[in-house]
This record gives sequence, C-alpha cells and structure tokens, in this order.
Amino acid sequence: MYHVALDVSHLEEWLGELRLQLILVVATGTALSGLLAWFLTHRGLEPVREITSTMKRVGAGGLDERLGGKPWPRELAAMAGEFDLMLQRLRDAFSRQSQFSADVAHEFRTPLNNLVLSTSLALSRDHAQEDYRQTLATHLEEYDRLKHMVESLLFIARADNAEASLTRVEVDTAALAEEVADFYSALAEDKGVMLTSSGEGCVMADASLMRMALGNLISNAIRHTPAGGKVSVMIAREADICLVSVADSGTGIATEHLPRLFDRFYRVDSARSSQGGDAGVGLGLALVKTVVQLHGGTVSVSSTPGAGTTVEMRFQSNMKKVTN
Repeated sequence: MYHVALDVSHLEEWLGELRLQLILVVATGTALSGLLAWFLTHRGLEPVREITSTMKRVGAGGLDERLGGKPWPRELAAMAGEFDLMLQRLRDAFSRQSQFSADVAHEFRTPLNNLVLSTSLALSRDHAQEDYRQTLATHLEEYDRLKHMVESLLFIARADNAEASLTRVEVDTAALAEEVADFYSALAEDKGVMLTSSGEGCVMADASLMRMALGNLISNAIRHTPAGGKVSVMIAREADICLVSVADSGTGIATEHLPRLFDRFYRVDSARSSQGGDAGVGLGLALVKTVVQLHGGTVSVSSTPGAGTTVEMRFQSNMKKVTN
C-alpha cells in the first residue's frame, strides 16, 4: 500500500490571512459607510434644524421671522412658504387683537370719564333737586351706552368663537322691514327724514338677529342723512337670493373708507363718534356683518360722497341649506 502526502499548510495560512483581510475590509467599509451616512444625514437635515431653530424664536413679540428668503431644498420650500404665511396670519391676528383691546379701552374710557366728572361736579357742592335729576339722567344715558357696548362685544365674541346659536324660522323680510321702519319712524320724523319700506321676500333666518341688523342699518342711515333727505329699505328677489338693502341720500362716504367700514371701532370721521350708540363707537356695522355671516350671507356697501350710501345684505332664499 502506498501513501501520498500533500502539504497544504501554506493554503490554510493564505485563507486565514484572506479571512482577516475580508473581516478588516468589511469592518472598515461598514465604519466608513456609517460615517458617510451620518455626515450626509447631518448635512441633509441642516435645513430642518434651521427651520426648527427659527420656530423656537417665534413668539408674541417675534413674529417677524421669515423663512422664504433662503434657498431651501425643493422638498422644504413649500413648507417654508406655508410657515411664512402662518406667521403672517398670526401677526395680523395679534395686531388686530392689540388694536381691538386699545379701541375697547378708549371707548370705555370716554363714558367712564363722563360719569366720574359728572359725579364729581354733583358732589362738589349742593345743588337743587332738578340738577340732581339731570345728573342722574345723564348717568343713565352713559350707563345705557356702556350696556349696549358690552352686549355688542359679547355677541361678536360669541359669534367669533362659534358659540352663537340661531333659531331659524321663515321670516317675511318685507314685514320685518316694515316693522323696524315703523319703530324708527319717530327718529326719522325728528330728523326731518323720510323713511320708506318696499318689496317682498322670505328667508329662513333668526328673526331677532335680522331685526337687530336691519335696525342698525336704518338708525345709522337716519343719523347721517340731513333734514329733507330720504332713507329707503328695499326687499327684492334675485333668483335664489333675497336682497335687503338700506339706501340713504345722506353725506356719503369716501371710497378709501369703504373696505374698512365693517371693521370694529372703525370710524369714517370723528364727528360720527359723537353720535352715541353702537354705530357711534364703530360696532353697529360690525354687528351687521357678523349677523349676515352667521346666516351664510354677504354684505356690501357702495357710496358716493354728497349723494348717499347703500348697504346691501344678500341671503340665500332657501336658508335650510346653510349649516350653523
């Protein structure tokens, strides 16, 4: 029997070295791949970190931050644009809120100062009984003004927060307009203004809110129409729209004021602020806009200085299709 022997130890040594080399290459490649992935991820997320840092700087006093001016990656450009729009909306909201608070403080300060001054004068020395009665009558007027202001502000606040509930019934707008016009006929007669109502139409609406909106428009029109002028309430049907308009032949309003006419506390001029009532403090037309929007309608105004003003409220005739 013959035996053949082959020395393969050198192959085993070579395979061992190859194994070690492969392990080293794989380990090194894995480490380098991990480092490269970390670097690329870190660099790729840099815009996200910058956006996050900008968001952290945003606060009530820092709404001027903007992202849109930088060359963001295409994937983040849309988000940056939307973020800027959100900041702009927040800034506008804070600005309106600050202005609203300042206007409220100013409007409450005037009647309160009147009450304090009147009371101080009444207490400074003895007066006749009739003087005290006149003082109390003045106080009552100021209290009534404050009451109307508070009620108007509460109504607008509830409507803004979707807390206003509507009791919808079929309202004969022509009959409602005639009823409101009859209520203000005494005021129109005292001012020497002709007040008329005409037309026909029906809507599904809250009658009390409709009455309040129409009353604000009519009283406001009468106050700003000189003696010998005319205020007309007209009801009309246009397809599925019920149009309620109040037109006067008064002093009119300049074009630049029309876009802000329904803003709260906005006044066309200082003379109107002394008229008293909701319209005097810039809440009357804001209430009208709130009521119309609650009913899913629209309100618009057109005016010619020296010729008069027309306010139009448009409601869907079938208000049942409108949700609260």
